[in-house]
Amino acid sequence: MLALLGASAVGRAQTVGIHAVSVESGHQPLGSPLVGGEIVVRTRSGDSSLSLTVAAASMRGHADRFGVPCAGLIPPTADCAARPLRDEGRISAGSIGATLPVFRTRRVRLSVDGDVALAQFHVESRPASRGAALIADKVLIGAYLGGGAAWYPSLRLPLAVEASIAFGVFRPVISEQTADGYQPFEDGLGARRIRAGLSWRVR
Repeated sequence: MLALLGASAVGRAQTVGIHAVSVESGHQPLGSPLVGGEIVVRTRSGDSSLSLTVAAASMRGHADRFGVPCAGLIPPTADCAARPLRDEGRISAGSIGATLPVFRTRRVRLSVDGDVALAQFHVESRPASRGAALIADKVLIGAYLGGGAAWYPSLRLPLAVEASIAFGVFRPVISEQTADGYQPFEDGLGARRIRAGLSWRVR
């Protein structure tokens, strides 16, 4: 569905952006921050100041912590003793949202941004000394709200330097509570997203 939305937006897009993006969360075992890249398509119809956005992003990261490398109804053993762990995480996300300018000059734009995101969170946690991994994989849906800024270095070029920060909350698309399952994302999580990059006006 996100692919269809993206294709539709590109057909009437005004700007296409390429951003570095970082997502940070205090949720274990996600690790913080996860860093990657993002493609953003923004379109505005008629004289409306409101722009619609469609984006796709991929991020990776890792974190070290002290914890138990086992989960579920497993009797305590030496292999399950608490020890240093390394979490390798990745997020693949698609979003659709809107940008509303609140201040604008010929070279500067400040805006309020909001979007709804569908994201797959995947984390593999294993002992630092290597061994079997605990794998967490969950599709979550969330919403971000924040603000952004754009600077146009030249009035002759349809190029903008952009940056934004937003705060979001995610919940599972499908809840699957099981007594002995390893489901660290079942209760959802909060996140902070930072974007920075370039956009080019194509229409």
